[in-house]
Amino acid sequence: MDIKDYKIELYECINGHKIENILLNEFEETQNIDLLNIICDIFKMNNKSISYNKIFYKCLTCNKNICPLCKSNHNNIHKIINYDDKYYICNKHNENYISYCEECKVNICTSCDNHKKHKKFNFMDILPQQEELVKKLEKLKYY
Repeated sequence: MDIKDYKIELYECINGHKIENILLNEFEETQNIDLLNIICDIFKMNNKSISYNKIFYKCLTCNKNICPLCKSNHNNIHKIINYDDKYYICNKHNENYISYCEECKVNICTSCDNHKKHKKFNFMDILPQQEELVKKLEKLKYY
């Protein structure tokens, strides 16, 4: 992700996507996902849009989307997380991602040890300072 002149560019996606010229105030809209398409892999009739409070789960062990009804019957030794956290938690180790491996083009956690000699960057090092973000957002209001 690059931010330049109040525009965002997304690139090097693991799926090969590249999106350019997204205005900062339009970025959130590009991230919307149709909840009807998030379907329980066990009880195929349930989807995230009709689930109570839109709560859904992801089993990291068997890589299945799970509705709240099926979660109670799912294997209790499997690693199950809130579906909304699936992009922030390592599927293999059930830990938060802390960095990005530039060689493999994947997010990694502290336990992803097969990236030790690879070039990577820590997410904390690329977060903009809060004051800098506030100034940029204030400028956008006048465009």
